[in-house]
Amino acid sequence: RFLSWTTRTVGDFLYAVARDVTDQKLAEMRQRELLLSKEKNQFLSEFLSTVSHDLKTPLSVINTNLYLIERLQDPVKQRDKIRQIKEQTALVEKFIQDILTVTRLDHLPGLNMQPVDLNMLLTDIAYQLRARAEAKAIAIHLDLAANIPRVTGDTEQLQRAFANLVDNSLNYTP
Repeated sequence: RFLSWTTRTVGDFLYAVARDVTDQKLAEMRQRELLLSKEKNQFLSEFLSTVSHDLKTPLSVINTNLYLIERLQDPVKQRDKIRQIKEQTALVEKFIQDILTVTRLDHLPGLNMQPVDLNMLLTDIAYQLRARAEAKAIAIHLDLAANIPRVTGDTEQLQRAFANLVDNSLNYTP
């Protein structure tokens, strides 16, 4: 039960009135839940639209390269087309991982909030992705401020978000 109290002093007397506002509070909570549900549906709809569009490009590149491989006689050009197919396949796999991540968001047990050293987190991500960057002749350079305070967050989720950003930059940087 939710009660709203009003007190008033008149002369030597104290008057208190309690009003049951349970129905009002429950209606407000339902309204917030409905709004959250609508926002979630809109996000999922936009996400699926974007992913569907983003999947078309690598699949188109893969199909085109397969068509060309069948007709090319030059082994060097065939290897180049196979390399492009492998890159696009990796991109499709990444999109699928993104879809799986979004579907898991509903089932997260909760965030494990704790102090996070962002410099350490970003250094680890750079280390993990450095070989992939070097394979594309891309240098990862960290310009981190010294002694920045820790932030409160879920280390695993922050790691996933920042790694995803760097991974996207590697995928889309020529």
